[in-house]
Amino acid sequence: MTNRSDLLQNEISGVIVKLMQLRENDIALSFGDKFQKIFSLSSNGIELARDEIVKTVQIDLSTPQELTDICNKAGYTSPVHLSKCTISINGKNFFIRSMHKKDRPLINHSSRDKYLSVCDKLGISIAPFDKAVDEYWRKRTLGVINEDVQNISEYSPFNELKDYLSPILTYMFFTSSAKNNIDGKYDADYVLDYENCSDISTWHIYDKNNYIDSIWPYLRFSFRADRGMPKAYQPNDKQFAAIHPWVHFWQEQYKGALHIRIVSFNSNNPRAPKLLTKYKEKIKAINANKGERDELIIKFFFLEARMKGLYLPINEQIIKIEKVGSSPTNEYEDLPFNVDWNELSAPEIVSLANICNISKAGKFDKADIFINDIGISVKSQRGAAPTLINQTVRASILRVMNHLNQSIIPLDNMVNRYWTLRLDGTISGDTKVTDKNFPFVEDDSLSGYNYLRPLLTYFAFEGTGTRDSEKPAELILEFQDPLNQSSWTFYTKDTYIKTVWSRLKFSIRGKGLTESNKTDAKNMPWIRCIDGKDKGTLNVRVEK
Repeated sequence: MTNRSDLLQNEISGVIVKLMQLRENDIALSFGDKFQKIFSLSSNGIELARDEIVKTVQIDLSTPQELTDICNKAGYTSPVHLSKCTISINGKNFFIRSMHKKDRPLINHSSRDKYLSVCDKLGISIAPFDKAVDEYWRKRTLGVINEDVQNISEYSPFNELKDYLSPILTYMFFTSSAKNNIDGKYDADYVLDYENCSDISTWHIYDKNNYIDSIWPYLRFSFRADRGMPKAYQPNDKQFAAIHPWVHFWQEQYKGALHIRIVSFNSNNPRAPKLLTKYKEKIKAINANKGERDELIIKFFFLEARMKGLYLPINEQIIKIEKVGSSPTNEYEDLPFNVDWNELSAPEIVSLANICNISKAGKFDKADIFINDIGISVKSQRGAAPTLINQTVRASILRVMNHLNQSIIPLDNMVNRYWTLRLDGTISGDTKVTDKNFPFVEDDSLSGYNYLRPLLTYFAFEGTGTRDSEKPAELILEFQDPLNQSSWTFYTKDTYIKTVWSRLKFSIRGKGLTESNKTDAKNMPWIRCIDGKDKGTLNVRVEK
């Protein structure tokens, strides 16, 4: 079986024979922003001999050996080692490459010192490159990307750096590292990319100004250990100081040589990492709801504070953060690295939460996090409006009222008033405390606020309609920005409802009203049919 290297070499012979045909037949080739007739073809400084017989050669019907023989007879010789010049056309050096072959290298396994040297020559800081590499290792550690990451992926750490990387990659690709590369005689001026070596309509010629642009979506980046890394590498050895920032100890190996390949132009998005498919819905939820993201970020923030032994404001005290977890007996695992939380993508957040054993609170949990054994409910003001009472039938509200030693009759009267006003069109489905005709007001001289406060407090801190929470909250933390402590506000059972009362919105809905609920005598006093649908569950939200 012919290997890939031999196949490409055979095809290059076909390209060179085609170039000889163009020269002999005075056919112009488009490069350098114009069509040019070929008057000179040279190999390693030697002009290829002219031969009238070349004009009639049928390249597609010729064997690889026949094409090679024609090239050799004309004086063609293989480029010197590491030369970027396959052949010279009219005094310009061309690097011949196959566009239709699968995966070909742009820059072979190169450690950071090589890139640093190029950056110094070009007067470019390597800092943005370092940052992207840090992001690569973070995402790879978290499973957001595979070892190979293509720019077509939205999670590629390099795909936003085209303008920055283009001059660096252009220099490294077009510039030869061959010995005796005096005055750039082995550098490339153009790249001749071909699909069919005998058909010039499938040829594409690029120069230093447009080559990286043409291949950018098809670049695939990876870090390897088998090539490009010094065998004697030690992280604390000063001689490797220029290499170290890119090196990561991965699967019992030091990996720090960046390999950049060009994938087939016909390739689709590479196989997605398992994380992206396994946690697709979680990732989608975080992208859709900034509040979901904020709640995880603030948990990371408290966890980092525990790891660093920081002091933070908790309610009215400044305390050292010593315990952080989902319960007093279940602490979160340490973060694997420090990171700017604002830079994390949704998949990274999901992966990091899994690593640290951070999960969303259960539907019966009131505390989202326990800090020094204090149960805290966290509520972001950048997400959906938080719900105090979530579509709850009267029977469940009755259970809570009995628990609180309160009569439900005043609430029944309020609900009746709600329905009267809604059915005659005075109010809509949602009614705010600040509305003129708000129906959940005083009854028999009993203030609506004073009557409802214990019920609302219970749902905010202690439990749901069906049960007391095994993880009640002692405090509620409301915030605009999880990382900005000045935006934090803590509430206790005594202060929360009093503070948010004017922001409450009440409604009676149909969601949560099952067929069995409809026939329960305890629920029937609240049920009405409107617009052809039965509604009878109480919902209370806190507006931002």
